[in-house]
Amino acid sequence: MLDGAEGIIWADANLTDIGEQQALDAHALWKSLLPGGIPVPETFYVSPLTRAIQTADLSFKELDLPKDRQYEPVVKELVCITSHYCV
Repeated sequence: MLDGAEGIIWADANLTDIGEQQALDAHALWKSLLPGGIPVPETFYVSPLTRAIQTADLSFKELDLPKDRQYEPVVKELVCITSHYCV
């Protein structure tokens, strides 16, 4: 696999230290809210970008989720979080 061509690099980026901490903070928040009954996502969509997968994994893996709502990410290209922004 190539990381780029003709001087252009398109290699996928890993999660930064700041991004990792933010994902861990999100994990801690979910962990604290789950016992109170916060609704669990029905589907976990994630972009195929490495940093997006890393964020989702750090945020949702190892949580005590209901058996019918386990963290099983669905990888999709062009996952839109608003009508104008896709990742």
